[in-house]
Amino acid sequence: MPERPEQEVRMTLGEHVEELRRCLLRALIGMAGGMVVCLLLGGHLFRLLLWPLSLATGGLPPRLYYLAPAEGFATYFRVCLIAGAILSSPYGLYQLWKFVAAGLYEQERRAVRKYLLPSVLLFALGVAFFFVLVAPMVVRFFLVFARDCFPSPPRWGLEWLGPRLGTGAAAATQPAPGGAFVQPMLRISEYVSVVAMLCLAFGVAFQTP
Repeated sequence: MPERPEQEVRMTLGEHVEELRRCLLRALIGMAGGMVVCLLLGGHLFRLLLWPLSLATGGLPPRLYYLAPAEGFATYFRVCLIAGAILSSPYGLYQLWKFVAAGLYEQERRAVRKYLLPSVLLFALGVAFFFVLVAPMVVRFFLVFARDCFPSPPRWGLEWLGPRLGTGAAAATQPAPGGAFVQPMLRISEYVSVVAMLCLAFGVAFQTP
């Protein structure tokens, strides 16, 4: 069995823990830098996230709402945090690799280096595939399903019972003929969560090869 280099074998447990601490600290600093960049580009990030919704609705997307005072800020911050982590992930993975590689044999290092770049490219391809082709269809399916599968209440006996119950004027509050009775009121946090979850799912699914 091949031997590890002598200086790697002689590292103590405390030295390994200290090296891990330094690698994690550098990775966190890199993630913080990536998050700052994404905070400065937050508007463009949300344009990208809302693009599938715009495609699904033919350029006329419904308004997005927030129902708590801090929901808009929390969603903005969360998106920038996730995007910053993704942006800085090559540097973070490099720091992790520096720590792990010290305990691997040379053939194991070659195997990791062989599959690392294809893995990253496949993940990016899965995310791009979702945004360009799948996301608009998924969003449109959800909107159309809710509109078409929740019909208006029945109008049986409305002409006879309505005047007797004093609800004859209620017809003015009903949707216009042909309009959907159920209308979307999308929350920005829920929309972002669904899109982010599906992005991650497609990126992981593209690791199958």
